[in-house]
Amino acid sequence: MCSSDLLEQALDQPRPAATDWPAASVTALAEHILDTHHVFTKAQLPRIDALLAKVQRAHSLHHGAMLAALRSAFEPLRAELEAHLSKEEQILFPAIIAIDGYLAGRNARPQVHCGSVAHPIRQMEFEHDGAGAVLDRMRELTQGYRLPEDACETLKALYEALAALEADLHEHIHLENNVLFPASVAQEQRLGEPS
Repeated sequence: MCSSDLLEQALDQPRPAATDWPAASVTALAEHILDTHHVFTKAQLPRIDALLAKVQRAHSLHHGAMLAALRSAFEPLRAELEAHLSKEEQILFPAIIAIDGYLAGRNARPQVHCGSVAHPIRQMEFEHDGAGAVLDRMRELTQGYRLPEDACETLKALYEALAALEADLHEHIHLENNVLFPASVAQEQRLGEPS
C-alpha cells in the first residue's frame, strides 16, 4: 500500500473530538505537547535529514542548488529545534508543571530556576519566531512543497515530511504561545510571594 493510500485510510477514520486546551489543566497541556509534538519533532528531524541526503545524492544534477539551499535552511533549524526541545523539557516545562501542581495541592511550592517562568518563555517565543522564518524559507525554496515533474518517491516523501513538520510545528507553537505560556505566567502570578 502506498503512502497516499495510507493517508486516505487515516483520513477516513473517525477522529476523536478536539480537546478544549484553554479549559484543560496546564499540566495536561504540557504533557500533551511533550508526548505528541516533542515526540513527533524528534522523530521527524533525523528522518528528514536522511531523506534530504538521499535526494541530494540522486537529484544533485537537476535540483542541486535548491537542495543545497534547503539543506542550508534545514540544518540550523534542526540544531535549534533539538536545543529548544531540550530546554523546554529540562527547564521550562518542569517549572510550569511544578507551579500547576503546587496550585492544585499536589506538590510543595516550587523554586523556579531562573526567577520566573516568564524569562524562559520569552526566550522560547523568540526561538519560535526564528523557526517560523525558517519554515517560511523552506516552503519558498520548495515552491510550497510542489513536486518537480522528475520527482522520485524519496523526494515526494521528503516534501511530505517537511510539510508534516511545518504543520505540526505551527500547532505546537500555537499551543505554547497562545495557551500554555499565558496560562503559566498567570499561574505564577497567583503564587504571590512565599509566606
